[in-house]
Amino acid sequence: MKKLNVLFALFFAFTLLFTSCNGDDEEATAPVLSLNQTEVTKKVSEDFTFELSITSNVDLESIKVIPTPAGKEGSTLLEQANVIELTDANNAEFEKDQLTATILYKYIVKDDQAPGEITLTFEVKNDGMSNSIIAKIMVEEPVKPVTTKSISMNAQPNGPNSAASNKCFANLVTGDTYTFNEMGANKENIDIAFLRNANIKKTTYDDFGLLSPNNDEIATQLYANGSFTYPASSMRNTKITKIDNVSDWANLDASALSSATDALGSGSTPKVMDINVDDIFAFETADNQKGLIKIISQDPGGSSYTDANMSIEVKYIAE
Repeated sequence: MKKLNVLFALFFAFTLLFTSCNGDDEEATAPVLSLNQTEVTKKVSEDFTFELSITSNVDLESIKVIPTPAGKEGSTLLEQANVIELTDANNAEFEKDQLTATILYKYIVKDDQAPGEITLTFEVKNDGMSNSIIAKIMVEEPVKPVTTKSISMNAQPNGPNSAASNKCFANLVTGDTYTFNEMGANKENIDIAFLRNANIKKTTYDDFGLLSPNNDEIATQLYANGSFTYPASSMRNTKITKIDNVSDWANLDASALSSATDALGSGSTPKVMDINVDDIFAFETADNQKGLIKIISQDPGGSSYTDANMSIEVKYIAE
């Protein structure tokens, strides 16, 4: 009988212990997630490291980072794929069967990334449930650099020698210049003509002008022989107008340049005359390329208008 009582007491104690252990089991709840930042704005080639903090009351099983649109994954310790899953095999920062984790996910905006929004969904699963948190990356429109060209030009020719040497035509984008003799074969490349009024032969600058190549007035100023007619109607059209809203030419950025070229419109003309050093003009070429011209230097060249020359600086944003 005594032995039976001992056995009963041991069974009762074991039952109490088992019941107590079961009472300690906790029902699984969704992991608690937080990010150091949920919305960031970045430019091409910039990066941001997201820090994902995870707390769970049961063992963690997996973490995924899902980019939208697909294929816009970042660069990180994680495996590179449209859907990235962290496991013991591919990420040393994450270990299964743990209750907390901190994951660093570095996202680099690729050079070819178009402006717009990228969404990253961080999805975490534990033994029983899952939870997710979203981060948004707004990729800004890339800032286009301002291109600067320096161009030296000569006045129109008055004979065969200067017809072969005076560079009175120019392309405002490439900076290439052309002589009277080269003009015909390059008419699709010419944006502007520099003329000094041949009918006002004086040593001042008030007769300097920049003209659109399709301006008929050029024909009266150019040297020509009996076999040549200036083909104004087939030359390119460039709109040009004087402006005075540029205060810092040397440090002109894309935003200021765009604002300055807004002056182009119905008031634009095919020519500007009486131009002087430091004058600034907005232009738009036949290719719809907008930009600015600044007069850097002028030399009237004495009494012969063909000796006149001028240097200009062109700024534009390449389209």
